Amino acid sequence: MKSSTSFQTTSSQAILVVGEPKSGKSFADAPDVLAHEYTHRIVNNVLGLSPEGESGAVNESLADTMATAYDTKNWTIGENVIPGGIRSLEDPSRPQDAIQLPVGRRGDTLLVKKTPLPSNIQDYIDTDYDNGGVHINIGILNHVIKCLAITIRFVKNGIL
Repeated sequence: MKSSTSFQTTSSQAILVVGEPKSGKSFADAPDVLAHEYTHRIVNNVLGLSPEGESGAVNESLADTMATAYDTKNWTIGENVIPGGIRSLEDPSRPQDAIQLPVGRRGDTLLVKKTPLPSNIQDYIDTDYDNGGVHINIGILNHVIKCLAITIRFVKNGIL
């Protein structure tokens, strides 16, 4: 992930930790990123999803969905802070969204492979990295949500 933005919570408070990417701009200036992080607070309190594995990817995808619902200009999150954004619901397999997955070691050097985010369940990546792939397998549900939203729009407009 290109940022260190997160919501940290205790039983009595919520603290938004906003990272600063290499662009020098603050994620605090990205309303869709703030909507994404705030959604984590709601999802954690209402659904209590585990922050790892498949449930963690669902949590991330729900947060991405609310971010794009808040910022309706496009399917990209954080585009006003990082050129091209942090990730896209429209095309999870964009090259700029690819993640560096560990594939082994050579001595003290960690070997990584640039891997695109999967957009269908057949490409699900089973990994211990990234809390079980929460920011990796997010592409699957994000793609489903984008397709569902487009279908609903077509039905609403009488196209389907």
